[in-house]
Amino acid sequence: MIFTIFAILIAVEIIISYKCLTVTDYKIKSDKIKETTKIVLISDLHNSQFGSKNKRLVDKIQKQDPDLILMDGDMLNEDGKNAQTAVELISALKKTAPVYYALGNHEIAYRQRRDKNLYQKLQKAGAKVVEKEYEDIKVRSNKIRIGGLYEYAFAVDGLEIWLRKIFRPK
Repeated sequence: MIFTIFAILIAVEIIISYKCLTVTDYKIKSDKIKETTKIVLISDLHNSQFGSKNKRLVDKIQKQDPDLILMDGDMLNEDGKNAQTAVELISALKKTAPVYYALGNHEIAYRQRRDKNLYQKLQKAGAKVVEKEYEDIKVRSNKIRIGGLYEYAFAVDGLEIWLRKIFRPK
């Protein structure tokens, strides 16, 4: 009986995670933050769609009125037929705020196995793809450094040099 209840609870949680959209707000205070800035972070959609062309997700993000949108990987599946879901989402979101896209393991595998032009497609849709690089940007009156380092996170080659470059003393 306990096992059955536990299995049902897990199944319900899985269904909720695939079908429901939730917003979690975090407030970060720092002397380095000069002006309130809203950042939306999207992660691990794995080609999921919330409504036709992700309309429910786009609407939920637009209601947050973000200054910046970060996509931190696994927006698609490595064995997916194409990257259309991610491309359409970027195209819709770029009208709301600048979109930065850091790669996950699924994007890297997808690019290696299916489509060498993935980065270009994401950029053409309106995202700034950051991988093994960073960009210093200004959002409101805040200076923000955005970078992508998926491949470095799992390989030692070059990590120390890259980190020194990113966190260099000013």
